[in-house]
Amino acid sequence: MKQNTYDRAVIGERIQLLRTIKGYSREAFAEQVGISPKFLYEIEKGNKGFSSKILLQISNALSVTCDCIISGTISENCDKEVLEIFEDGTNSSLSK
Repeated sequence: MKQNTYDRAVIGERIQLLRTIKGYSREAFAEQVGISPKFLYEIEKGNKGFSSKILLQISNALSVTCDCIISGTISENCDKEVLEIFEDGTNSSLSK
């Protein structure tokens, strides 16, 4: 049976990019999500994985779907600011 895998580094890069677009510092965002800034740093660098609970907290804080974070898929439910970045095509790292 084939196991689904994901690239932690790409997901971390997406989280960092979306956090930056939304104007959050690492410290402020970590506090909103309920994790330490150090743990957020490790997630963003692809060094640590995280639970589905943390994924949901991150996606809610960024106003995007969990799928957007994991696969780079955009839905109409995403925040307008994020949609504009995707539609503009200036940032290909979101859709890696």
